Amino acid sequence: MSKTEAMYFPKPGEKADPENTAYIQINENQHFSYCTKFKYLGSIFTPDLKENEDIKKRISQAIKAFNSMKDVLTNQEIPVKTRIRIYDATVINILLWGCESWSITANLLQKLEVCHHRFLCQMNRVTFYDVKEHHIKKEQIRENLHNCYTMEQSMELRRARCLEKLAHMDTTRGPRQLLQAWIPQRRPKNKPQTTTKHSLAKTLIKLNIPTPMNDWIEMAKSQIYSTRIRAYPKHIPTIQNTSISIQLRDTGQKRIVKYIL
Repeated sequence: MSKTEAMYFPKPGEKADPENTAYIQINENQHFSYCTKFKYLGSIFTPDLKENEDIKKRISQAIKAFNSMKDVLTNQEIPVKTRIRIYDATVINILLWGCESWSITANLLQKLEVCHHRFLCQMNRVTFYDVKEHHIKKEQIRENLHNCYTMEQSMELRRARCLEKLAHMDTTRGPRQLLQAWIPQRRPKNKPQTTTKHSLAKTLIKLNIPTPMNDWIEMAKSQIYSTRIRAYPKHIPTIQNTSISIQLRDTGQKRIVKYIL
């Protein structure tokens, strides 16, 4: 029982009462204790079900990984393509671990982009003084490094590959069932919290793929989906005030989700 912990998830906007987080007594010598942070398979969970703590930890670990390989990643004698492949396989993998299930906000995305840009500047041997003095743009930094992706583009590609795996997954598997799950209750007042399904639907829009559930699942099983992932554009179009319809199978219910990016 020493490695077993419990976590209480209160309703949005509410805080946990002491009664809800009291020790769960098993016997005279053993009990379950409650925690406010829980790490599982490299990801950090908190009672508010947000990614703030997880992304904060990801950035910290990515900085350590980059500094440990700084002599290699900033070595101008090594071809740029090789350095970028090493960077993607190590630093980016640490930074975006588990991003397929993130319901990320614009503020958290900005933190990831800033961290990524700092790494690219160091690989380019460009200081912040150079950026300010010579007005060097982020696009120019990425162009010098083999036109590498932004954090948003990398996340969208990972989500797209994740969706392809889910489409080929048997319908009895847990991840597939969760993707098509539906809560038959009225949504709470005010703007609801962004969910993983919202992020996945946004990825389908950017890949120009039909968003009704049955349509994109069938397309993801075909060669068309793989072709669109390989031809993923370097520039992601900005979606503004776009409404999409997510059709859930069997239930016949529709939900309109409005994205304002």
